[in-house]
Amino acid sequence: MAIGFATVRMPWSPRSHKANPERDADAEIARNLWKYHWLLPPTSFMRSIWDWTLLVLVVFSSVQIPFVLSFKLASNTESILGSIDWVIDALFYIDMLLIFNTSFYIEEELCADRRMIAKRYGVGWFPVDLLATLPWELLSSSLAAMRLLRLLRLSRVVKKVDSLKGGMGLRFFYLIFWWLLIAHWTACMWWYIGKTGWEQERDDFLAGRGRGEIDGNTTSWLVRIPPSGKVEDGFSYTQFVSCWHACVARSANTSKPLSPVECMSSRECDDNNFNPSETGEVWNHWLSSFYWAFTMLMKTPYVGPDTLVEKLFSCIMVIIGAIIFALLLGQVTTLIISASKAGAALRDQLVQYRLFAVTRLPRGRAAFKVYDSLSKQMQAEWQLTKGMETHMVLEPFPLQLRGDVLNAVYQNLIEVNPPFLRCSDQMRRQILGLLRPAVALKKSNVITSRMFTGTIYILIKGTLQVSQSPDLLIANERTTERTTKGDDRASKTGGKSPPGGSLKRSNTKNFKDKLKVRMLEKPGAVIPPEDIYYGAKASVFTVFAVTRCQMLTLESGPLRGVLQAFPAVDANLVKEAFEADYKNLADSLKMTKGVGGRTSEADAEPPAAAAKRASVQEKVSVQDSVTRMEERTVELIKQVEELNKLTESLPTMLQVLEKRVGVSPSGAGSSGAGSSAEPAESPAKKPGLFGGSSPPK
Repeated sequence: MAIGFATVRMPWSPRSHKANPERDADAEIARNLWKYHWLLPPTSFMRSIWDWTLLVLVVFSSVQIPFVLSFKLASNTESILGSIDWVIDALFYIDMLLIFNTSFYIEEELCADRRMIAKRYGVGWFPVDLLATLPWELLSSSLAAMRLLRLLRLSRVVKKVDSLKGGMGLRFFYLIFWWLLIAHWTACMWWYIGKTGWEQERDDFLAGRGRGEIDGNTTSWLVRIPPSGKVEDGFSYTQFVSCWHACVARSANTSKPLSPVECMSSRECDDNNFNPSETGEVWNHWLSSFYWAFTMLMKTPYVGPDTLVEKLFSCIMVIIGAIIFALLLGQVTTLIISASKAGAALRDQLVQYRLFAVTRLPRGRAAFKVYDSLSKQMQAEWQLTKGMETHMVLEPFPLQLRGDVLNAVYQNLIEVNPPFLRCSDQMRRQILGLLRPAVALKKSNVITSRMFTGTIYILIKGTLQVSQSPDLLIANERTTERTTKGDDRASKTGGKSPPGGSLKRSNTKNFKDKLKVRMLEKPGAVIPPEDIYYGAKASVFTVFAVTRCQMLTLESGPLRGVLQAFPAVDANLVKEAFEADYKNLADSLKMTKGVGGRTSEADAEPPAAAAKRASVQEKVSVQDSVTRMEERTVELIKQVEELNKLTESLPTMLQVLEKRVGVSPSGAGSSGAGSSAEPAESPAKKPGLFGGSSPPK
């Protein structure tokens, strides 16, 4: 059935401050259903709250109804629980009406036909809900046990849990829930069996049908709880029998005689037996039955069955207990195996690193130090990734779904909005797919001086210390010193460094003061290379982890491939963002342009010094060009000699070919048999290109 469009806002329509296409689509569907069909959407936020509320009430009913039917409660408590039961029934009546007015999906197509909705619910869960909601106790007091049909509502719990995408932990707690619920039902039924037998024996004795003696086949378990007797008598069975016989004899001449089971249950004769007619100790009664249920499900009951009904019930409970015990044992075993499997990869890696340190390194402190460093780094990365690489997990899925998951995984980074992610959505998805998580331990080096790398580092959490490479700073000082001393020294040596002219660390004044440092703490801070298109190059930065840092790494090689595949507009945005990050970082460190650094406007060289430095660099460049030309000339001479050798061997090769074939190269153009053409004259031999005679044409 077609669904139109409307702008009516429903009370259950989801509201969100952020744009969400899926929520907007659900809200539009809800508005259209209500305007054109007066139907409710199959999924909504309010519907979820309603369903979970009913599930909680179902669990409460499944516990409360057997408890009320089995144990004798005080009148006020029973009335309160009865009122709650009526409220629950009313809510389920409302839920039945809502289901008749709620659309549903058929193979991912929304159905808004009321006839199909009624047919689907009528042949489905409607009979179960109706039987579970009818007020049977109002029809007849003998039908009070029909209230147990309301336990059929637990099918909602089963259906809801099956729809959840839970792991092993959720299934384990789900099984524990059913185990506790079955134990509660077992306790209520066991108490009901004991109470029924106790009341039957009491009524038989008072009616003159009882023998007045204990019979193991008919006496309820409520008066057989060991040990028998009073604690002050040392639980003497003889004194217990004498006590209840005396109790029966004393009450025989009164207006209200007592039966043997009543005397056995009295505190006068026994400390352990129960009287089911007492309402003040209902929780003690329930806990005793609950304890028996647990021991019975584990096949070790503390009160053995004697009557026929007790034996039949115990046999059934033994079978159910065996099944539950097997399920629990299997689930716990699976959980242990899963937990062991999760850490097995980490343990294997640590064992491999230890073996490497022991077998490949000299014995002693060095091997232990290497293993300690490797194990700490591995454990830190494992704590961050749990052994799962995002790109490996998402590899089997479609590209669009992969991009959606990446947007969710890196939501915190996207909210920071670093400049290099301010591009089109598709390019951002591709860049996010290239990110790799990394961890830097506290007080460890991330980038050392002049390290050959093309990796881009993105800070997520922690503190990084960035400084100019000390080697680069010394090289810049050496260039500056050469420039200030003038051009004479360089002209005397032809642009080469004089002996002993290299700058030592001791020649640099206030070296530590000139080594600028910048601290990076803001999430999303970027440490890029000088040029992402250049590839791997000696780094001009030294990066040190002040605290333990979580980072993301991005290799410039794969990034370069992504930028080349997209339009120049998006590629330039990303490229300019990294260049701006590099420039800001270099400017904050006051880096000068000597060996790879960039020049900030504040530290620009004077024109005279720049001219002198350019002259020195030009002379050095000329000398390097001459050297390269000499090397190229030597290579060309070697190639000429090889060609000369090949040319000298050509006449010999042609003569051998003529003898084998019988045709001279000069007669190749003569006519067929009978031709009287004279052979052509051999041309005069001319000197070859590299000396010697040239081969005939």
